[in-house]
This record gives sequence, structure tokens and C-alpha cells, in this order.
Amino acid sequence: MSDDFTPSQELVRSKVQQLFPAPQWATVFRIIGFADQSPDAIGQARVQLALLKLSAGDVDQLSYFATVAKLDFRDVLAWAEYPNAFHQLDFLDLDETTRQQVAQKDRQQYIAWLQAADPPEKS
Repeated sequence: MSDDFTPSQELVRSKVQQLFPAPQWATVFRIIGFADQSPDAIGQARVQLALLKLSAGDVDQLSYFATVAKLDFRDVLAWAEYPNAFHQLDFLDLDETTRQQVAQKDRQQYIAWLQAADPPEKS
């Protein structure tokens, strides 16, 4: 996967299977609204991937972040895709070079998470 990936339902399916044991898949897909065919499939997959990343394979955490996303999906996108920038309280006050470094670090960690293919450790 390159640095310019496109979120997809195939990637969502793959991450669900990676993060959760098989008996939980139906529950996970229900929580993230997997069956919902939004007119903006890329946006939907992006939010779903953010939910999965933030959950770290925990169904209770997934439910919590799904509730947050229903209030404002931008929160889960920021937390998942831009954790360093989001937690840097003075991010906008940083010089341009430092902001770019923080943004690049965030992008690299997110791409690394998307590319990871470790099997679930839970039974």
C-alpha cells in the first residue's frame, strides 16, 4: 500500500478480521454500520477504519467510539489519523517545518497501522 491509499470496504473487512476473533465479527460489523451503503463509500470506510484503530480490538471501546462518531465523526478521524497533531495543544502556533514534521509522523503511523497484518491474539 502506498502513502496515497484509498479507504475501502475490503480494507475494513481485513482490519476487522485482523483485530477481532471470528466470533465477534458480526457484532463488529453491526457496530460500525458495515451493511450501510452510504453514498460516500470512501468516507464511510475512512470512519470505520478510524473506529477500528481506536478500538484496538476491544468491542466495548469500538462501541464507545462509534457513539462518539455519531455525534461528530471528525473527532474519531482526528484521534485515529492525527494523534500527535491533535494532542499538540499549540499545534497551530508551531513553525511550518515543525507542523509538517508532526503531520508526516502522524501519516506514517497511520499508514503503518493500515499495512500491519498481524493476526488477532484474542481467542
